[in-house]
Amino acid sequence: MATPEQRNDVNFALNNYRNGVYPSMRKAAEAWDVPKSTLTAQNCYRQDRSTCYQDQQKLSPVEENALVDYVQRQMRAGYPLSVEALR
Repeated sequence: MATPEQRNDVNFALNNYRNGVYPSMRKAAEAWDVPKSTLTAQNCYRQDRSTCYQDQQKLSPVEENALVDYVQRQMRAGYPLSVEALR
């Protein structure tokens, strides 16, 4: 379990990263001597899952919704798509 000092370091590092003091989360983690994974998890903890990892998705939310609409239209028309067709 983290001590109050360790939690403060994580909070300071995260606040400094968000305020632009450090250009990357890695630099903030190194400066405050906290694990980058902890800093990343804390950054995502304050956001919901769909927005936290949005930059790691292959499709944007708009593209994803357009693809879902297309697949649903094809299914209603009687032409379900194979997985290969969606790649």
